[in-house]
Amino acid sequence: MEGRVRVNFDGVGVGRWSTSAHSNTITFDDRNDPNTIIRTSQYNSGNSQYPYFEIYWTVQNTEYCTDKDTVKVIFAQVPSDSIKVIPPKCFGEPAIITAYEDTLATYDWDYGNGFLDSIAVNAVNGAFRALVHWEDKQDTHVIGLTTTNSWGCQSNIGRAIVEEPILPEYSYTLFGDTCALGKGAIEFSDTMINFAFFWIDTTAGPTVTDPRGYAITAADNYRVSNLPAGRYTYRSEYQTYNRDFMEIYRQYFGTAQCSDFPVVEVGTVGMLEADIAISADVVGNLVAPEATAIFYNGTNYDNINNKVCEWHYGDGVVERACDSIIQHVYTEPGCYEPYLIVRNRDIPECRDTAYLDDCVFVDKESKLEVPNIFSPNGDGINDFFQVSGQTLKTFHGKILNRYGRVVFEWTDWENEDAGWDGRLNGSTKGTPGVYYYIIEAEGMDGNPYKMEGALHLVK
Repeated sequence: MEGRVRVNFDGVGVGRWSTSAHSNTITFDDRNDPNTIIRTSQYNSGNSQYPYFEIYWTVQNTEYCTDKDTVKVIFAQVPSDSIKVIPPKCFGEPAIITAYEDTLATYDWDYGNGFLDSIAVNAVNGAFRALVHWEDKQDTHVIGLTTTNSWGCQSNIGRAIVEEPILPEYSYTLFGDTCALGKGAIEFSDTMINFAFFWIDTTAGPTVTDPRGYAITAADNYRVSNLPAGRYTYRSEYQTYNRDFMEIYRQYFGTAQCSDFPVVEVGTVGMLEADIAISADVVGNLVAPEATAIFYNGTNYDNINNKVCEWHYGDGVVERACDSIIQHVYTEPGCYEPYLIVRNRDIPECRDTAYLDDCVFVDKESKLEVPNIFSPNGDGINDFFQVSGQTLKTFHGKILNRYGRVVFEWTDWENEDAGWDGRLNGSTKGTPGVYYYIIEAEGMDGNPYKMEGALHLVK
């Protein structure tokens, strides 16, 4: 250690440095230099017997007169920047950080992005110890410390790393809530060796009366049942992994145990979603008594294997089949409303039903009848030559005179006034007599019709 001493000397005479007996460890770069550098290997700050070194500057002038000045020198040690770290007992809990030199006046702590929980001060009000926690979920944190002693000597910037304890890994099995009927469950493992588990959720599961939570034990088969789908928080309790500091933790926190609050999510399983559709190819083309409807089963069984699919076709017929394509024959005309019930054999109340948006229309059997006489005289009775038909898909009719010329054609068989009104090609009235018709048609049921014959136009 070294320092510089200075005295005011006007240069008259000769000066020389010397030491007292207890200060003989001090050496001088130049004993005759009033501004010399001194060195020693001993600290004396805080030495109650010799709190300072004494050195003397003695001057003798040309008249042999002498004068001596006494200088008291204190060599103070640079304060330590070292930090003692007691890591957190549990992840996210406070670490105990203490300055290695705990008697100083000033401690300038850098907690990084940590949060101060408490401090301890010494006799000179220096904050030599702090409890600090971090909320950034990081595994390590860097802290810093600069100290200053009562002589104003400042340390370097000391650094230390605080390591969070590892987070435990829990072993459990989740059972989904089948069909959203409140049948979910959580089964805990490793309940005897490392962890104890407590149920703290008050919305579902066992009734919680103890502030610590409901202890999940062998009596419950380490299982919480009858849980609806949702997110649940439970409490786990375990001994700190930092076993070397357990007594310190008990001293500061009263316990060496940790609590964690994991969140688990129970999902749904076996959510039956019945779905049916009818083939677009048959819509509007179903005619009794051989009306073959094609249905599609698009049900989502959600991995349920033991299932029942029950078709109700609306005509009194019920069929059980889970095939993706189902055919059913309607023998009578009508507008039917089929539906499909799908259920879980193991949980009968787990079921779903699907309907079609519209009824299934089944038309009557096709038919075509042709008259042989009409009287277009405007009396409102039998004024048009028109067929009587039902469930026809196509129709084309022609009227010919006795010379074989076409005098009228039509395709609309459903409206009476679309038939022949007795005019020749829509202009002059035809003369009474015999005419001939040629009619071709096809029924919705596929039946073909080709009809020819004579008709009589009368007044």
